[in-house]
Amino acid sequence: MIRTLSLSLALLLTTAVSSSGWEEIAHYVSLPIIDGAGLYSSIYSLQKSDQAYTKASAIGVISTIAGTSVAGSLALFGPEQSRPVFRKIHRIAGFVTTAAALSLSIAASIDENINGHAAQYASYGYTGLTCVPLILFRF
Repeated sequence: MIRTLSLSLALLLTTAVSSSGWEEIAHYVSLPIIDGAGLYSSIYSLQKSDQAYTKASAIGVISTIAGTSVAGSLALFGPEQSRPVFRKIHRIAGFVTTAAALSLSIAASIDENINGHAAQYASYGYTGLTCVPLILFRF
């Protein structure tokens, strides 16, 4: 089953990037790294923190990752006539995701339950990495 899933994902990625430029290919390849850092730091923060501001920031990051992913998927695979609309939504969601990432970084830096842990540094990296697509695509 895992092999079938891996082959399906490889086929999907190959199909998606076959007609794309290097910027889009870099975006598709870096997405698991970027979102993985955000999800890791958010889930760890939800598990270990007892501060409301940290939990709210972590939930915000998870929510914006989901929203950005949906908008990006619809911009790529949605109906042809609605792709430009979803592309704009995806761009706006990218900025909101960066704001949520910055919020989590600040919360992780002042929360004693997370301070000094790898999740804190992952949140810093996630904040930086969310800026890369915004700069790369000149949003």
